Amino acid sequence: TAIPAGDDEEEYRAALKAATVYLIGTAHFSPDSQRDVLTTIESTQPDMVMVELCPSRISILSMDENTLLHEAKNLNLEKIVSTIKQSGAVQGVLHVLLLSMSA
Repeated sequence: TAIPAGDDEEEYRAALKAATVYLIGTAHFSPDSQRDVLTTIESTQPDMVMVELCPSRISILSMDENTLLHEAKNLNLEKIVSTIKQSGAVQGVLHVLLLSMSA
């Protein structure tokens, strides 16, 4: 593990060993998953929350609002097929679903 610049190595390693990590498996769009995450955060009051995002979510989150609205309004079969060909079936369909739900 790389110690961040300016941190005391001994203190850093001690804090790392003492840390408690909660790993929550979630399902996209699942209200139960959303509640599980909320309940865990509320009950543990963590110092930090990390989120792993698939490429589809990252690309949609990086769009500005105007681009997102434009892409969602102009979604057609040709763009859907192109996205699926470019990203693969699962990622492509997920991207289209996220795009349509985000706008």
